[in-house]
Parts: sequence; C-alpha cells; structure tokens
Amino acid sequence: MFTQRTKSKLKSKSVQELPLIETVEDRTLFTTYMVTNINDSGDGSLRAAITAANKHGGKDRINFAIGSGNKTITPLTQLPQLTDSVAIDATTQPGHKKKPIIEINGTKAGGYGLVIRGGHSEVTGLVINHFSSGILIMDGGYNTVAGNYIGTDMSGYHVAGNSDKGIIVQSPYNLIGGAGKFGRNVISGNAKNGIQLYTAAAKGNIVASNFIGTDADGTHALANGSGIGVTGASSNVIGGRGLSQRNLISGNSYDGVVVNNGAKHNAISGNYIGLAYSGASKLGNGNYGVEISDASNVVGGATAGQGNVISGNSYSGIALWLSSAHDNVVMGNYIGTDASGKKALGNAWSGIDVTSGATNNTIGGTRPGAGNVISGNVQSGVKQYLGGNNAYVGNTLGFNAKRTAALANGHDGIQFVYTHGGTVTKNYIGNNAASAVAKIGSSNVVMGKNTIVNDTLYGF
Repeated sequence: MFTQRTKSKLKSKSVQELPLIETVEDRTLFTTYMVTNINDSGDGSLRAAITAANKHGGKDRINFAIGSGNKTITPLTQLPQLTDSVAIDATTQPGHKKKPIIEINGTKAGGYGLVIRGGHSEVTGLVINHFSSGILIMDGGYNTVAGNYIGTDMSGYHVAGNSDKGIIVQSPYNLIGGAGKFGRNVISGNAKNGIQLYTAAAKGNIVASNFIGTDADGTHALANGSGIGVTGASSNVIGGRGLSQRNLISGNSYDGVVVNNGAKHNAISGNYIGLAYSGASKLGNGNYGVEISDASNVVGGATAGQGNVISGNSYSGIALWLSSAHDNVVMGNYIGTDASGKKALGNAWSGIDVTSGATNNTIGGTRPGAGNVISGNVQSGVKQYLGGNNAYVGNTLGFNAKRTAALANGHDGIQFVYTHGGTVTKNYIGNNAASAVAKIGSSNVVMGKNTIVNDTLYGF
C-alpha cells in the first residue's frame, strides 16, 4: 500500500521536494471478495465482487483465484463504478509472477474499463484494453494505480488499445505508478493520450515509474496519441528524482508531454523522453518531447536526478509557445544527447523552441546544476522566434556534458529570429555548425559574459 505526503507547493522557479512514496505496514482489517470465474455476472464474478464491495462500508479487497494462470474477463456491459474504497489486486491470481495475467477486455462492453470514485482505492496487476478509456479516476482522491498494462495485450508487446485514453485523472493526490519495476504501469497503444490529467480537480498527482508509449521492455514503440496530457491541471509531478521515479515517455505518435489550457505549477522531472529504456538510443515521439503553452511550470531541476533527458524526438525537444507560456523554468536537462551526455541523439528540429510570443521564461539558471546541456540537435540548440525577454543562463551548447569534446548543434547555439529582448549570459557555447549566438531581425538582445569556443557571433 502506498501513501503520499505533500511537503510543499510547486513554485515556478524551483522544483519541490517530491511527495514521499513509501511502503507502510498495512494493519487495516479488510473484507475480501473473491473473483473465482470469468463470468459477466453472478457469484464469483468481478461484477458481483465490485457490487458487494460498494455496499459494504469501509475499505475492502477484491482478490482473484480463477483457477491458475492467464484469464480474460469480457464484460457484456460496463462494470459498476467503484463508489467505496477498495483494493483490486490481481497479483493474487495463482501463477502471477512478473506480469499481470488477469485481463479485462472491453470489446463487448465499451465505455470505461474501471471508474474509480470512492477514493483511497488501489488497482494493481490488471490488463485493461479495448474499452473507450481504460480507467477514469474522479471525485475522491488518494488512489493508486500500479503494475497494470493499459492498452496492450497480456504480453505487453502488442497493441490492444483503448479507443480514447488509457487513464483519465479528474481528482487530487493520486499515484499513477510506483517504486520499482513491479509498480510500473505500461500505458501504451491507446488512441489518444496515455494519461490525461484533466481539469483543476486533478491537482497534486504523481505519475512515476511508468512506461508510456513503449512495450513492457521499453525498447519498441507501442504508440499512444500523446504520452501525457496535462489540461487545466496544476501542481502535479511527472517523474521525480532518479531511476525509481523515472517515467519512460517515448514512441508516442504526437507529443511526449503536452501542458495546456491553464495548467500551471507542474513539474516534469527525471524522465527519459524520446529514448529507449537504456538511455543510449532513440525511441522518439512523433512531435515534441515536451510542449508547454501555459505558465509557471518546471521542466527538470537543479538537484541530481531531477533533469530529464529529452532527445530523439521528431520536432524539437521542448517547445514553449504562445504568449500564455511565460515564467516557466527549464533547468538541469540533457536535450539532444544520450543519458550519459556524451553521445548525440539529437532532436530533429531545435533542442528548445521558444516561440510565438512566449516571454519571461528562464532556460538554465545560476544555481549549481541548473544549466542545461543542449547539444547534438539537428538544427539550433535554442531558437527564439517572435518572443522576447527570455533568459538563457548557465547552459552548455555544442559540447558534451563535461565540456571535454565537441557535440555540435546543426546550426546556431542560440538563434534569435524576429524577437525583441532576451538575455544570454554565463553560457558555455562552441563548436556549433553556424554561430554561437545569431541575431536575425531582432533587437535588444543583451549579451552578458559567456565563454565562446570555436564559434563567432552573428548579427551583433
């Protein structure tokens, strides 16, 4: 059983210390309902177990003992909503080892696979596929969804997608994923977003340790539309610090992560976005790695393990765009390299696009560890277009992470195109195919003290 404790709110200029995800001894006395057959209804069915748990006050358990091994439940109509606290634990099925072996197949039922409304519930060890959306979490919060395959078959290697989304979250303080391999969800093959954090009700959620857009090994694409959508939802954490909380968000048809419609104070930290699980090869998303059109979000972090690796994507690694994208911070990331920072994997456009009116964003920072490594991208390291007054501070562009060898961007280190305003200071720039910093049809770009090696300035 996982518990969550929030220590502080997200702030626009830093990443909060993550809420704790810890295993605790469970001393609650549950009533346990057993699923003993694959029937749609009647004694021993999943439908009957949910109905009984809803009627019984307090938290209950639903365990499985359908003979042994892989079993598929095919509801004829949508299952009852979970209106009281319940732990559905399919890892109890005899024969369960490393992968979920109880499948809920929505081919005949449609709708949602599971609707969680009671709060303080858990869903563990299920394969949920062929519904409209796999799981909808609403109303009550503090739920955990861990160790499931959402949108694949039982093997985790083939698409068996839900026709809309994998998981939709419309309530607060939920945990999607969990520490270690067996807490991981594989959320892939869904037609639209793998995970959707939706509306202001979805706050304080943690999405950690999942594979989103890949197979169960993290080596091949099983694309969702986009990996994670954060729509009008604030103060959520995607990822965390280090391997135990890292999401692999790769192989999706559109964006890895998209943040829009008033979503603020979210942190995207410690993830691989556009890479395979090894961190050494590409498994790119079809558009941007991270696309943000809102304010006061953080991508990365200055503390070790909080930086993302964002490479291999078919557009730019990160896009901050529209006038609504202001006061965001991008820090401590590797953008265009492999996880070691030594090898170029590149994003097919720029490392970072700051565009279409985005202002007052900070790329890097003066704190130790806040600078980004932005190298090996096909076009420029950073391109600012039709924006202004963004700050580029303390970054490395055109070198490997240790600044010991060239790792060129394919055009300029930083390029300003038809913009007004911007600050470039304390960066280490060199070896890029064109210029260190280029100014094209732009004004009021302030150059501070930078270290420039083997490059020149253009337009100054």
